[in-house]
Formats: sequence, C-alpha cells, structure tokens
Amino acid sequence: MTTRIDPLGDVISFTHDELGRVTCKDAAGRTTSYAYDPAGRLLRASGPDGDLIRQYDRRGLIKTELIDGHATTIRYNAVGRRVGRATPTGHVTTYTHDTAGRPGLLTTGGQEVTFTHDAAGRELSRVFGSLTVTSAWDEAGRLSAEHLITDGRVLNSRTYTYRADGHLSVVYDRLSGTRTFGLDPVGRVTAVTADDWSERRTAPPCASRSRRRRTSPITWRSHGTTAA
Repeated sequence: MTTRIDPLGDVISFTHDELGRVTCKDAAGRTTSYAYDPAGRLLRASGPDGDLIRQYDRRGLIKTELIDGHATTIRYNAVGRRVGRATPTGHVTTYTHDTAGRPGLLTTGGQEVTFTHDAAGRELSRVFGSLTVTSAWDEAGRLSAEHLITDGRVLNSRTYTYRADGHLSVVYDRLSGTRTFGLDPVGRVTAVTADDWSERRTAPPCASRSRRRRTSPITWRSHGTTAA
C-alpha cells in the first residue's frame, strides 16, 4: 500500500496488485475498486461516485462505456480511428480525418469544429463558430503559445517556457497570471508559484506531500502578471 497527501492535507491510500496496478483507492473512507482484463486494460471501477464498466472490441479499443448502467458507444473506422460517439441521452458526435489521419472535422449537437495542422501533424488552429484557437510550436516541437480569438480580437493568450532539458517551467496566461514550476534534476515538480499563492512538494518514500501557502498578490507580482 502507498499513501499520498493532497494539497488540502487529506490522506489517500492506494493498494496495488503484483503488476503494480491500482486495485483500490481509499480517500477518507471513500473507497474505489478497480478490475483489469488479462491484457491490463481497465474493465471496471466501482466507487461512491458510480460504477464504470468498459467493453473492448477485438482490436482492444473501447467500444462501450457503461456508467451506472447507461451506455456510451464508440465507433471506429477500419484503421482504428474514432469516427463516432453516442451518449445515453442520444447525443451523437462524429469525427472525420484528413488523408494523414489527423482530425479534420468534429460535429456535435449540430455544431462543427474544424482543425488545421502543419506538415508535422501539429495542430495549428481549431475553429468553433466565431471562436478560433491558434497554437504555435517551437523548433523542438513543443507548444509555445496559444491564442483565443473572435472576430479578429484576442480574448486570451497563453505562452509556455521550458527548461533547457525540455521540461515545462513557466506558464503565462494573460487573464490569470504567471505560474512558475520548481523542478528537480529529473523534471519532477517540487514547487509551484503563482501570483497569490505558492505550493511546495516533498516526496517521502511512500507519499507525495503538497503544502499550499496563500500570500498576498503583491508578494508574487514580481513573478509576472496573469496565468493558468
């Protein structure tokens, strides 16, 4: 059994099988159990918030998810790409792909979302009605910026900065401020600093501890303005 302490100080315990898979989670007496098939795929998760059962096709793709007995079905094309999804309420979503297999069009609830990509297959834009989300990538292929635009007006922007070894270190969001991540040598997050709060993490052998300390916005203003 392993334990973790979340940022609020609550203890969560996990039980694993001989393959290291989580078979039980206990959060303050609220237990969730997990069952797997011989291939290691999740078959069932049962807990206080509901019961999830998954069914797979011969290719190992999820074909049905039942939540408390209500089924969501998923369809795929011959090469295993998702082309349709139907919820218990009858809501249907369809997906089309370009010749390279990249998402091209998503239709749901009578609305369409269109996607464009660069030659490397990275998403450049998605358009939903009057809203457009654009994405930019750096030379290393990492997401560097996103912009939310409507009618030529930028509603929000977000930029991403990485450490020399490629680990994300700073996220700047125009609306919610800057979030800076402290990282250990292998890239694990040890601290998070935002405009009005900070969080430090320590990792004992069997637990991951987080402590969040609220500060005044002025204290952290030097770290930047708005982010998420």
